[in-house]
Amino acid sequence: MQRITVIIPTRNRLEKLRATLATIPAMDWLNVKVVCDGDRETFAAVQAMEHTDIEPVMVSGHLGAVYCRNFIAPTVQDGLLYATDDITFPPRAFTTYLEDFNAAFPDDDGVLGIAQNNTHSRTGIALIGRKFLDRYPGRQPFFPEYWHFAAQEVEWLAEKVGKFAYCEKAKTTHYSPNRDRTLMDQTHKDARHFKEHDFKIRDARVAAGLVWGDA
Repeated sequence: MQRITVIIPTRNRLEKLRATLATIPAMDWLNVKVVCDGDRETFAAVQAMEHTDIEPVMVSGHLGAVYCRNFIAPTVQDGLLYATDDITFPPRAFTTYLEDFNAAFPDDDGVLGIAQNNTHSRTGIALIGRKFLDRYPGRQPFFPEYWHFAAQEVEWLAEKVGKFAYCEKAKTTHYSPNRDRTLMDQTHKDARHFKEHDFKIRDARVAAGLVWGDA
């Protein structure tokens, strides 16, 4: 892996997004695609930012984080790091992710889970190699019937094929309402409307032994 594309879906939380973007350094091997989920105000604000390595993408309508990530993923030619708009990265995080990924997967076929300070999900944020991305139908890393809660299947597949590693050295800070209810915003509330929907899909797929990308 030589380059990383960071995909960040966002909707109606511009200040949190600004905080996230402020912790992503300008590097010639790093670019960021901010996918605005029906949010034209944020799209315009990102367009106005003076960062040539940050590209806003507009998605018409409120279609969910899974759709936003899958929309961009097929165009990524090297490493894909999917993130959220309510986290911050520590110094040298992306250099650490790149180094750790290449040490674990010199053939680009793997997934590096990225630790967060207050979540147990090992693939809530992750770096996917080009060859691993090729395993997915249409190079879309998430089962399209999910709306928001879908990252677990990335870990299922990576573990199943023996292509998973975990980075705890550059732990992100996730400003989650699971630990601090004052952080709850409308975007969190909207996502939780789909939690039951997504978990029903997850449970049905587990019962059927299905893993997205497992041809």
